Amino acid sequence: RRVEHASMKERVKQEIANLHQFFGDWFSGRVDRSRTLFDSNVGNHFDSSFEFVMPDGSHMNKTQTVTSLRSAYGYDPKFK
Repeated sequence: RRVEHASMKERVKQEIANLHQFFGDWFSGRVDRSRTLFDSNVGNHFDSSFEFVMPDGSHMNKTQTVTSLRSAYGYDPKFK
């Protein structure tokens, strides 16, 4: 069981690292502005019940979150 847990932990860490790398590439415009690329790295990874809670307590559902992230393509060429 412990080996399975460690393996799951590593997969989760890798998925988070990959997502952060993609956001850096997306927000800086270093990747193609393809909806297919975006969905395969972001949109398809959120459950339909996903909610993003903003610091002010407001919520964005999956569609709102994905739309907001997609529209932020290339907003800061120096983004890391």
